[in-house]
Amino acid sequence: MKANIGKTILHIILLLFSTVCSYCQISNAQLESLRKKYPWRSIYITNQSYVTLKSIISDPNRVRNFEQKYGISVIPRLKSFILRYSQLDITESVAFIEINLNLLQAGFKIANDLGGEINTIAWDSAEVVNIAFLFDNEINATAQAVGVIKYIQNPFVSIDSAFFKLQQIKNNEYVASEAYYLASKSFRLCLSVNEKKYVHLKTENPKVYAAIEDFKATFDDRSIKLEVNFDTWKMTGNLKDSSQLGFFQNLNSIEANLVRPQQFIFENDPIPKSDLE
Repeated sequence: MKANIGKTILHIILLLFSTVCSYCQISNAQLESLRKKYPWRSIYITNQSYVTLKSIISDPNRVRNFEQKYGISVIPRLKSFILRYSQLDITESVAFIEINLNLLQAGFKIANDLGGEINTIAWDSAEVVNIAFLFDNEINATAQAVGVIKYIQNPFVSIDSAFFKLQQIKNNEYVASEAYYLASKSFRLCLSVNEKKYVHLKTENPKVYAAIEDFKATFDDRSIKLEVNFDTWKMTGNLKDSSQLGFFQNLNSIEANLVRPQQFIFENDPIPKSDLE
């Protein structure tokens, strides 16, 4: 009887050990891949990524997905650090976060720090690894969002292809809601300045046209009130609905740092010579 119990316990231990080792092998392979992607073996999170992270980890639905991917303790620890410095004066805010992929440690610098040393963040090595993957996904998604906005602003792209690009970032959980809103705003203006092309789309591709009509109805209904409140907040600092404050702060920062001024060529305008060369 005792021998059977001993064998059972040993079997369970070996099974658990095998499972852990398998996880370690996968994790180590992913980590090595990440190290190869960043030749200096460090990931740096600057202000724009900081704002994006603040946005996406404030969304309860995304947080639930992130907890499944990166661990239940990781997101609260990251959120606690980000929110601690997010409301401070710019000179006291975080200049950058560093994830050292060799040491598996994290650190940061405050904008007005005088010393050359980095401040350690008390995350353990497992948390550092998971946060590194989260950071990498955010960096990739933000770059994708910027690329989509630039693509939509190109006067020579088709409306249906621009809409397809917009849908790609809509479904990306690492793209901040504010960045998607700005991309949607660019696409809405694209429709306005290319009205003839849009009318033709109704017969050329009625399915896409119907989807864009649904997008317009939803976006227009939301943006009218939002833009008025956003402009009022920027000019006066006053806001009737305090729940919009975080969105407006993030939107203001992302708009200033990521999006170049809208420059469309209207359908009847001559094409600049530089664009033909």
